[in-house]
Amino acid sequence: MHQDECPRVSIGNSVTGYGVSDAGELRELLNDVEELLRSGQPLEKGGLSKYLGVLQRNAWIAGPVASTLMYYAVQAALRISGR
Repeated sequence: MHQDECPRVSIGNSVTGYGVSDAGELRELLNDVEELLRSGQPLEKGGLSKYLGVLQRNAWIAGPVASTLMYYAVQAALRISGR
């Protein structure tokens, strides 16, 4: 995979595959994260706060979303440092 590509958040299928009641809101969260990563724009403070409720009800998704964001943060830091 090219380092500038945004991989599809692989948990998207789990959202509907397990019959999650918040599937629509979770898909919106994943779409927002993917768009954020594609655009390269910084995440505004509180930018994902509108998803607090759905993240609390579906805590299993917080880890994969956080891991994806951290991966891109590390990649950006490495590009800035020239590594």
